[in-house]
This record gives sequence, structure tokens and C-alpha cells, in this order.
Amino acid sequence: KGEHAHIRSKHLWQRTSKNRKFVGQLARQERRHHFLQRTRNREVKSGQNRALRRNFVTSADDSEPLPACDPNEPYQMGSTQRFYEDIPALLAETRDDPAMTDFLFNLKNHCLQRILGNDSTGDFTDLDRQHLTFVSNRIYKHKYLRVNYTSYDLR
Repeated sequence: KGEHAHIRSKHLWQRTSKNRKFVGQLARQERRHHFLQRTRNREVKSGQNRALRRNFVTSADDSEPLPACDPNEPYQMGSTQRFYEDIPALLAETRDDPAMTDFLFNLKNHCLQRILGNDSTGDFTDLDRQHLTFVSNRIYKHKYLRVNYTSYDLR
């Protein structure tokens, strides 16, 4: 157990700024790790997390190749329609998940703001949201998003 702790501290050391404040940084990482471990153990014991857990990630085995990227484009995202979520099924399966509260409302507001441009204030009416429909009630997920930063400060 002692050697394992040493290996762990070596691993955590890589995630510090390696200056005089590294002891506090290591301690913060340890506290975070123990907090997450206690939370995970509590959820496993209660069994409540199992009902809310849903996998939104595509498998590593699924391929979605991206062609060469135009450096003038701000981003490039996969375009396949193989990986999707059925919106009504998603809402039904996650109705008890607090993270999914007002999901469709927020999704439609987000889409309307993107469609109408950055000038729109985001104050949309119920009629605006009713007119926005999703083809086959699906939203798509993609494995890759390539971002081309135009400045060194990641903007």
C-alpha cells in the first residue's frame, strides 16, 4: 500500500505547476479525489445513481473520420447521422434527472438563437418554439470537434 501511495503522488505531481506551492496543490488533488470517491461510494450503496445514469458517449470502436480541415474555418465537426438520440425517448428516460430539467425548452432556445444569429436576444415566444421542429425528433452526437484558434489566448 505504501508503494502504491508513492506512485499516486508521482502521478499527481505531474498535474501541479511544480513551484513552491506544489504541496497545497497535491493536497487539493487528494481532497478532490477522496470527495469524489466518497460520493461515488454513497451513490453505489443507495442505488439511486443507476436509475439516472445514461451513456451519452459514442463507443471508441465507432468510427467517424474527419477530412482535412480548412484552417480558415473556426471549427469542424463530424457530419455523420449514425449516432443520435431520440428526443422523446431521452426525455422519458431522464425525467427524474435534475440536469435534464427544461431540456427541450433550453435546447429550442439555443437552436433559435443560433439560427437567427448572434443579434437575437434569446427572448423567444412559445409560438417561436412551437415552429421549431427536429427532423425525426432526433439530435445527433459526434465523436470529434476540431477547433481552430485564431489567437494564442485560445479565442
